[in-house]
Formats: sequence, structure tokens, C-alpha cells
Amino acid sequence: MARKVYRTIDWSILIPALILIGFGLMMIADISLVEATVNFGDKFYFLKHQLTWALVGGILGLIFSFIDYHFWEKFARPIFFLALVALILVFVPGIGISAYGAKRWLNLIIINFQPVELAKLALIFYFSSLISKENKRPLWQQLVVLCLPLALILFEPDFSSAVLVAVVVAILWFLSGESLIQILFLGLLGLTASWLLISSSPYRKQRMLGLFNPFSDPQGKSYHAYQLALTLGSGGWLGTGMGNSRQKYQYLPEATTDSIVALAAEEFGFLGIAVFIAFFSFFVFRCFLIAKRAADPFGQFLAAGITGLIVIQGLINLGATAIILPLTGMPFPFVSYGGSSLITLMAAMGILLNISRYQQVP
Repeated sequence: MARKVYRTIDWSILIPALILIGFGLMMIADISLVEATVNFGDKFYFLKHQLTWALVGGILGLIFSFIDYHFWEKFARPIFFLALVALILVFVPGIGISAYGAKRWLNLIIINFQPVELAKLALIFYFSSLISKENKRPLWQQLVVLCLPLALILFEPDFSSAVLVAVVVAILWFLSGESLIQILFLGLLGLTASWLLISSSPYRKQRMLGLFNPFSDPQGKSYHAYQLALTLGSGGWLGTGMGNSRQKYQYLPEATTDSIVALAAEEFGFLGIAVFIAFFSFFVFRCFLIAKRAADPFGQFLAAGITGLIVIQGLINLGATAIILPLTGMPFPFVSYGGSSLITLMAAMGILLNISRYQQVP
């Protein structure tokens, strides 16, 4: 018979998370030198910001690790509505910030925050609370609840985050015992809607065409994919060596965010990036164990949702890096440059650490 135990800090997930953050800081310090110097006149511009965000995220993660995770069940509904308000505010002039043709940021004075990152956690809280109850709502009612934040995210537009959120919620539905046939049917509807959205958007359509043939227009629609192929190819088996990337000299777009793993592959080679992926896989496996051993259904679903968020985000980024998925702007967890993602994920790690304190063991 299983018994509940109180544990201390789970170093098996904390140390790997810190190593991933440290690796990201090292890569950002390396590959951002040129861009930071040219655009901001400070070669450590990106590193300073990432260090600041890591500190903020570390403080939040530490605080959350001491908050009983049932707190998030109790306040799941208010947090969900807060996330909806934040998603709406990005469309309000003077509050929301537009960049690259999208409205995804809020001006919080000290940081431009992406509400979608809050929405990801809020949805995990909310659906973990819904499906952990014995008298949980029917699937169609849960789907109605999901559609509103998805619509707001798509209007920003942030297609990749909408896909990420939908997949994570689908994982929670599957784990809760919902009908696999119904989930697959919803997945088919989602794929159909995705295809229509891609077909109706010249920008998304160009990205898809660039994916199918990255060498078709290397100076145009397939430029990013073409540069990714060059970056991965130039790394070879052992890489060019730390600090010796050629693609960081502003050839590869979004070097510190979407493309950071590709530049790591260039410098450390196929073998180096294989070790990196294996290490990330070990980290994810340890997170899954926390979900499996959580003391109650809410803890299990909450841990599974957070782990799913990390896994799917990483897979989308790796798929785009390997040119088998469209380039979507999805950062790699803990490694890519960006305050909103890093702070949110470190806060989520604090929640995972708290769940791991209360586990069922044989």
C-alpha cells in the first residue's frame, strides 16, 4: 500500500534545470556579442537582461516551492480570469505593445511581459482543477472554456502558443480518462483549422513552403530555413568549438531565441547536441516521475501539465531547428533568451518542487 511522505528538495530536477539555465546563459553570452554590439552598443546587453530575468525567476521559483500546491487549485478560477484579462489588454492601445506585426506584449515598465505565458500556467491550473474532481464537467463544456483563451492567443497572432496550449490540455484530457476517440476527433478538427489558418495567411504559407524546400529561395521565403540547414551542417560531428560560430555574425535570424539550439549544434557538433537532448530527456523523465508519484489527482495533473508544457515547447523548438516543423518563434525551455518564458518556467519549477515534497511511495 502506498504511503505519503514529505521530502526535501528534489535535486534530480532542480540541478538539471539550473544546468539548462546556465547553458543558456553561456550560449547567450557567446552568440549575442555581435548583435548586442551592433544594435545596442553593449556586447553584454542580452546577457545582462537574461541574468536579471533568471534572478527574478529564481526568486519566484523559490517562493512557489514553499507554497502548498493546493493553493493553485483553490485560486485556479481567479487566475484563469486574470490571464484572460491580460490577453485582452494586449489589444488596448497604450498598454499592449505591437512588434513584428503582432500584439503579444504588455508594458509593465520594468519588463515587456507576454500574457500568453501566464495563460499557459493558468490553463494548466484550471483544467487540472476541473478534471481532478469526481463530478468533472463533460468534455464539450471544457472545450468551450478552452476556446476563449485560444481565440485570444490566435488573434495576437501567436499560432505556435495556441497549438502548445491545445496539446497540453489534450494530454490532460487523455490522462483523466476522457474518450480517446473524442480527443482524436478534436485533434482532427484542430489540424483542419490549423491548415485553414496557414492557407489563409501569406506569412504562414511562406513558412510552410520554406519548410518543404529550404533551398528553393535562400534569399527570400526560405532564408531562415536555409540558414538553419547551413548552421547544422557546418557543425559536423564535433562542432566548430565554443565561441567559433560563424552563423552568429547575423546570418542566422533570431539567434538567441528560436535558433539557439542550432547555434549550439554548430559549436558543439552532432555529438554535443545529442548529449544535450539526452540530458533534457533525463530532466523531463524526472519531471514525469513527480507527476506519477504525486499525492493526489490534482497534484498528478498539475505536474503532468507543467511537464507537458516543457516537453511540447522543447519538441516544437527542436522540430523547427531540424527543419521538420514550421518556424514558429517557440523558444527552447530554460535556454532561449526571453524574460516572460524564463520567469514563467522557473516559477513552474517551483510548483513542481513543491509537488515533489508530497509523494506516494511503496
